[in-house]
Amino acid sequence: MLWAEYKRYLSSLSTIEMGVLRRRNPLDSFDRPVLTDELPEPIALQCWLWLHQQAKIKTLDLRGISCSSLPEEIFLLEELESLFLDLNGLSSLPSNLGSLPLKTLSLGRNEIEHFPSLNQCWSTLRELNLGENCISSIDFDEEWF
Repeated sequence: MLWAEYKRYLSSLSTIEMGVLRRRNPLDSFDRPVLTDELPEPIALQCWLWLHQQAKIKTLDLRGISCSSLPEEIFLLEELESLFLDLNGLSSLPSNLGSLPLKTLSLGRNEIEHFPSLNQCWSTLRELNLGENCISSIDFDEEWF
């Protein structure tokens, strides 16, 4: 099922049905999303992020969840401070990744070749892990260094 179709389905659910689905697919005690069989496999992460867009999630551990690119629904989590994306198979990152108020960003062991500018979050970023990628270029604004 395509994401647009499933998003329409999720939007049609009542508040109570949405709450039940959220409770069945929570954030576990290790800040990892629980992705049940109720969420279609290829778009499970997008569904989970969309379901939890109103949550005040500060830490999200997506290590090992297979995705070649980061779903744009990650930007619905406006208070996200720590994002762990190691071992995902990521080959690219969205150019607006710096719009999140990140303090910690971990991207180790992926297939990233180009690292976008984080100029919007350099003032908050305290920890950055880029180990074991294929990065050949990094965009940055010299005023932050």
